[in-house]
Amino acid sequence: KAFLKEDLNKRKESPLSRIRRLKIVKMATLPKLTYLINPNTNLCFFIFAEINKSVLKFIWKSKT
Repeated sequence: KAFLKEDLNKRKESPLSRIRRLKIVKMATLPKLTYLINPNTNLCFFIFAEINKSVLKFIWKSKT
């Protein structure tokens, strides 16, 4: 979870459109999450909620 926030914070202040932000999440962040989250891994709902909140804040530029 920490790497996700760190990765998104690096690009947070960049003047990007929402579509560009979605592409960043799609191309840079989701592959890392896919690699880390194994189908055999039991992660609680709280972790997914935190990931979702971080991604939405990045996409909407902290307007949520």
